[in-house]
Amino acid sequence: MNGIRFILLAVAVAIAWRLYKNWRARRAVAAPEGRKRAGDQRRTGQKPKGIDTIRCDYCGTHVPVGRELRAHGRTWCSRECRDADRGRSDGD
Repeated sequence: MNGIRFILLAVAVAIAWRLYKNWRARRAVAAPEGRKRAGDQRRTGQKPKGIDTIRCDYCGTHVPVGRELRAHGRTWCSRECRDADRGRSDGD
């Protein structure tokens, strides 16, 4: 009787091992497909997540929106650029 129990236990372990290996193999194959889908979203024209920036009218540097200086329809990245731009326009 013990021999039959041992054989049944060995068969159950072998089946469990085979199921585990198949599950791991399917998971390994599915992972790159998930990455492909993320790349496909970039190609569909969706806006990438990130920080919105605005360009300085004087030096061309991009600064985060909300950190820029604005006056009279002009945009600057810093006080130095603002002052330099005002000095340049005053001299014209």
